[in-house]
Amino acid sequence: MGAASASWYYRPELLEDLQGDLNEYFERNLVTKGAKQARWIYVLDMLKFARIYTLRKPSSRTFFPQPIMIGSYLKTSGRSIIWNKLFSFIDVVRLSVNVWMIVSVPLIDPPMRRLVDWKRMLYW
Repeated sequence: MGAASASWYYRPELLEDLQGDLNEYFERNLVTKGAKQARWIYVLDMLKFARIYTLRKPSSRTFFPQPIMIGSYLKTSGRSIIWNKLFSFIDVVRLSVNVWMIVSVPLIDPPMRRLVDWKRMLYW
């Protein structure tokens, strides 16, 4: 777990130093505390070393889906809507009624406005 996950999370220029430190701590704990406890301490030390300046910067492709995947998703959802017209219509109506109730009822009904904790809803 250590080497593979460390090379995936930590920046390459810091990786060798961090792995060396972690391995030294592990060897010391293996002798003094035993194998099971040394493994737990190793995992905790890996998490302790995970600071913002040590983590690898994510690549843009990890956050944005590929265009092929988006096209496939749109095709699949379009087919589902076409094949199940009744259920799709029921789902759209149900969703629109729920959104309308959540947004408009507390605004229209003054007693309900007092019951709704807007700060808790907005900054949850």
